[in-house]
Amino acid sequence: PDGTIVFLSVAFETTSPASASAILAAEKDAADNFFILPGHKLVIPAMQTLLSAGDVPVDAFLCPGHVSIVIGAEAYRPIAEQYRKPCVVAGFEPVNMLEGILLLAQLVAADRPDVRNVYPVAVGADGNPVALAWMEEVFTPADAIWRAMGTIPLSGLELRDPYKRFDALDHFGVTLGEDYEPPGCRCGEVIQGKVEPADC
Repeated sequence: PDGTIVFLSVAFETTSPASASAILAAEKDAADNFFILPGHKLVIPAMQTLLSAGDVPVDAFLCPGHVSIVIGAEAYRPIAEQYRKPCVVAGFEPVNMLEGILLLAQLVAADRPDVRNVYPVAVGADGNPVALAWMEEVFTPADAIWRAMGTIPLSGLELRDPYKRFDALDHFGVTLGEDYEPPGCRCGEVIQGKVEPADC
């Protein structure tokens, strides 16, 4: 209680509910020494921006189980319907990943842009309503900088006005620098499927 705590609040929808929960607890306790450095990203807006470029050689998506636990398998429906890209939610055990890859290959071969879930033990169609409610209460979508891809509109999360006092950037007057890509690095192209990882 005598120190100042800054939590690096990063990653996708996987961890943002826990960050939101921490903010709600700090608000309840009237804590004045707890802040977060918000760096959360949203998966679906990034996928939509990637595909809207039109020149991305991606046939399908093996969707992350940990994110999908929160947002639900049906969150990927717009990707399948609008961009005609099959999406399969899988867990992280080798057999489960292979099952997801096999199903993706079958969907691509059949030209069937559908959403499937091979991780039903953890992922439901609509996600985790409690986690989603916490995120909605504390955060609002905002433009975000993605490594080697520039700014993607509404692909990040920032604190809503009632919780802005917990934002470390605002409280300490911190300005983040520009995205830096080391010379010769091709991370952006790898992420977009334009080159193979071994080409980087």
